[in-house]
Amino acid sequence: MKKLFSILLMLVLVVTIFAGCGGDKKGDEAAALKDGTYTAEEADFDEKSGWKDNVTIEVKDGKIAKVDWNSTHKDGGKDKKTFSKDGDYAMVAKGNAIAEWHEQAEKVEEFLVEKQDVSAIDVKDDGKTDTIAGVTMNVDGFVDLVKDALSKAK
Repeated sequence: MKKLFSILLMLVLVVTIFAGCGGDKKGDEAAALKDGTYTAEEADFDEKSGWKDNVTIEVKDGKIAKVDWNSTHKDGGKDKKTFSKDGDYAMVAKGNAIAEWHEQAEKVEEFLVEKQDVSAIDVKDDGKTDTIAGVTMNVDGFVDLVKDALSKAK
């Protein structure tokens, strides 16, 4: 009986040690990031809308500290966040969205800073996500840009 107890105790100890060695994947990814500012931009302007998305990510102490998702227009002028804040984009009025573009973009940015892992944003086939409350616009382009920017921070 003592042998059986000793074997079980050793087995529990070994399992506990190996479970602890797995580490926190999210923490490992963040720790692998080099401090700095990283950007990524879509290659072309969208043919329909004229906008070209871009992302700027600031990494401090190996973690994502700040994210800025924005767009520039092929005709110049205001960036998309400013355009939206000024009421010119009007996603709510014109597209029956639940919030304006800049408000939804800020929720996506905050989510990434909180989670520290772009794969936490589950993108559906239509480019949207149910992962972030209050976000009904497409996020697939954002996710791709973040992956590109963070690949430079590894």
